[in-house]
Amino acid sequence: MDKKAPDAEQLIAFDDLRTNAAVWPRYAALALSVYVFLGGFTSFLGYPLNLPALTDWNNEGISIQPNTTIAVMATGLTLLLLSFGYRRLPIVLSALVGLIGATSIFQMATLIDLGFNTFLSFGREWGRVGVVIPGLMGTPGATSWTFLGSALLLLSVSSNGPYQKDHVKARNSSVLLALLSTGISSLSLIGYLYGAKSLYAIPKLTIIALQTATFILAASLSVILLIDETGPTRLFADRGPAGILTRRIVPTIVLLPILVGALRLAGENAGLYDTAFGSASRTLVEMVFLLCILWWTGTALERYARRASQNERELQQLADAMPQVVWIANEEGKTGYYNRRVENFGGIKQVDGELYDWQAGIHPEDLESTIKLWNAAVRDTKVYEQEHRMLMADGTYRWHLSRAVPLIEEDGRARRWYGTATDIHDRKSAEVTLRESEQRFSRFMQHLPGLSWIKDAYGKYVYANEAAQKAFNTPMPELFGKSD
Repeated sequence: MDKKAPDAEQLIAFDDLRTNAAVWPRYAALALSVYVFLGGFTSFLGYPLNLPALTDWNNEGISIQPNTTIAVMATGLTLLLLSFGYRRLPIVLSALVGLIGATSIFQMATLIDLGFNTFLSFGREWGRVGVVIPGLMGTPGATSWTFLGSALLLLSVSSNGPYQKDHVKARNSSVLLALLSTGISSLSLIGYLYGAKSLYAIPKLTIIALQTATFILAASLSVILLIDETGPTRLFADRGPAGILTRRIVPTIVLLPILVGALRLAGENAGLYDTAFGSASRTLVEMVFLLCILWWTGTALERYARRASQNERELQQLADAMPQVVWIANEEGKTGYYNRRVENFGGIKQVDGELYDWQAGIHPEDLESTIKLWNAAVRDTKVYEQEHRMLMADGTYRWHLSRAVPLIEEDGRARRWYGTATDIHDRKSAEVTLRESEQRFSRFMQHLPGLSWIKDAYGKYVYANEAAQKAFNTPMPELFGKSD
């Protein structure tokens, strides 16, 4: 068993539970994993202990089969190991789950008994209602465990190291397979809830034990919850409008029809009303409830939009108050925003209604190097920084320091660039003036007759003309900072 040290990819990081706003999916996945493992183990004990009730929760004679309990326990253990950062053993266990499901499908399709289905049944003859081959699970279970084994294998492999864009397809495929098994188990559970035996009790087609369907659903949801950087979990944890909509609408769409349908069926079975009244009541309740949810969601989205608009105005005012030019470019390096400070500049013009052309605003001698450095920064997703002359509104050029940093997404690509242009003309002018002054001073000192030098307050040389350097037989770089 190989355990990696906690890193950015580890699925459960208990040291950051208080700071991670989206930690609830990890808690939920952990709880579901525990349920799957303990449920599978308890169901398995029904065979050695000769307790049919542990294998048939609904007491209909449809028991979870021994090979299914092995798949359940292996799935639960795989999920737990992944949650705590283990990598290698989950690969083996997930392959075992997929193999159990695939061999079961093969036996059902060919009616060939491979001989290992009753290996752990301890000779029990009960619990074989609807079973095609003794000890063989049904079609929904076999299909679901094949999907789940594949999903867990993809998750285990893609979790082997820091999250990389090469693993995106594997993790998305894992979510898709888990969603498929979720659909299969949900159909079976709805059949149990409504007493529709055709959804869970037809041999070769829909036969599945009640607890098997719950284990498949729990394991599938756990896989989805563990992959929190994509798929449904990312939407549920999103702080934006997508998250608001998902958290309020999806649970309602899933749970409301089930609950209202169950209540309607219970009322009809109790003789409280007939089918027509039950159908009308169900339609009315669902319409009213959905309208309330939509209104609730709409008001939340409206508040979010107002806050977003207010934040945008505040950021706009902050940018306009800055002494620098503030600009934003897209992932292609094309500028789409300037603050009001750009009004003091010339040559920067808006084109296509959204983008700006800034090349005419750069001094001709600096334009080529500016384009080259900017394109290189965009290509390599690196910080851009350059000093160049920019055209002002009065037709003069002033030196500016332009700098931009990328906003990098998880896949390593830059989604936007945020940049500024700071006026450094006075500093550049002072540097030029200082250099010219130093050159004049040096020429003056060189033309003085005899030896000439300058020392600081500590008696150390800071300057010596050529005559002094020759007399001391020491060049200026070596003489600088020395004392007699």
